[in-house]
Amino acid sequence: MGVWDSWREVTQFLESTRIALGRELRLWNSIEIPDKENSVLLIQDGPREYKVTVAQHLSAISGDQALCSAVLVYSFALTEAAARQALGIPDEQGLEGGIEFWGERLLASKSSSWAQVKDGKSGCVEVSVVRNAIAHGSTRVDQSMRNRLDAAGAGAGWQVGDPVRLDYEKVLQYRARLKSFLRSSGI
Repeated sequence: MGVWDSWREVTQFLESTRIALGRELRLWNSIEIPDKENSVLLIQDGPREYKVTVAQHLSAISGDQALCSAVLVYSFALTEAAARQALGIPDEQGLEGGIEFWGERLLASKSSSWAQVKDGKSGCVEVSVVRNAIAHGSTRVDQSMRNRLDAAGAGAGWQVGDPVRLDYEKVLQYRARLKSFLRSSGI
C-alpha cells in the first residue's frame, strides 16, 4: 500500500472515529442515569469483558487527545517511511537528525525548499517536537524541546512547562504541514 492510500485510511479513521465517539457520547448523555459515578457498565465482546462506570466511559470518549495523538504519531511515521524510501534508506535504518535535517536533504533532492512547504521548516519542526513528546509520554514542554523549537524559529508561543496537548483542529493543521512537505518533496 502506498503512502497516499495509508494517508487516506488514517484520515477516514480520524473522521469516522470522531463521528462514532460523538454519537456514543450523545447516546449516553441522553439516558437518565441517576448516579453515573457508581453505575457500572459491563460490556462483553466475545470472550472479553470491559467493566467501567458510566462516568469513566463518558470521560474516556469525551476528549480527543488520545485519538488525535494516535493519528499524529501514525501520520508522522508515514512521513518518515516515505522519506526513507525516497532517500533510498533501508527500513531498518533510521533517519539521521530531525525533520529539519533529513527533510532538507529530501527537499533538496527534488529541487525544492522549505519555502514551498506549508508553514515552512519551523512548522514541520513544531509537528516533530509535538509528535516526539506524545510518542515518548511527555506532557509538558521541556528545555530541549524549547531549544529545538527556537533553533527552527518555531519557539513563539511555546514556554518550558506548557502542556503538550492536541485537539482536532491542531491535528488537522499538523497533518496539513506533513502533507505539504510530502508533496513538496515529490512524494
